[in-house]
Amino acid sequence: CVAAHLQGVEAVSLRLAPSPPLRAEPLRFLAEALLAAAAATGPAAAESFGEAWRIKGFIPVDGLGLVLLQGVGDQLTLEPWPHGLQEQQPYVVFIGEGLCRERLEEALERCRSGAAPAPALPAA
Repeated sequence: CVAAHLQGVEAVSLRLAPSPPLRAEPLRFLAEALLAAAAATGPAAAESFGEAWRIKGFIPVDGLGLVLLQGVGDQLTLEPWPHGLQEQQPYVVFIGEGLCRERLEEALERCRSGAAPAPALPAA
């Protein structure tokens, strides 16, 4: 039985190839836009990606190496992670509602080239 406040909550976990690394600015822009879409009101806030309430993972970033990505609300950090992942592959987890795995995968891949699209936010 799922508690009423958890109905509709989902987690999407994506494994990432370690190479080539993602670029920091497009990754930051994408993550901030996804978190902002979740905070916005109205059905168009996250129409193509879904609502990401929390983002967390270990991601290879160009010039930084492996980083710990953590995002919730208006807080986002990319912290260098010197410990490695031993035998695990880099990954990121999105927690939210109506998440579109395919579009999230495509957006992350575009971060490798620096051309990550942001979810469209509704006009204020």
